Amino acid sequence: MKIEIKSYEDSSKVENHKRVGFAVKRDDGEILFIDRHVQKVDGKSEEDYIDDAYKAKGRNGKTAKAEIDAFETWERPKPLGEQQEKVEVASAIGKEWDVSKKTFK
Repeated sequence: MKIEIKSYEDSSKVENHKRVGFAVKRDDGEILFIDRHVQKVDGKSEEDYIDDAYKAKGRNGKTAKAEIDAFETWERPKPLGEQQEKVEVASAIGKEWDVSKKTFK
């Protein structure tokens, strides 16, 4: 798994804050994007802002770290058809019916 910084800029939504964006890429191709807004402080380094964003809680109440940890083992839900139990199909299904002889062809 790889964590990249996808954005680092002054926030246009939250006054006096930096927006830090993470792109988390798993080896199986799944990608998670996370943005956090952290308060600006004079003299703070990029690394400090990024670390603060990594530890900051989002609107969902979870830290970016917690979301990334959960994403590491997250599995995409199976399509609905694959979730259903297999049902035994009657042997007549798919066979052609001869109406006049009242039998299968």
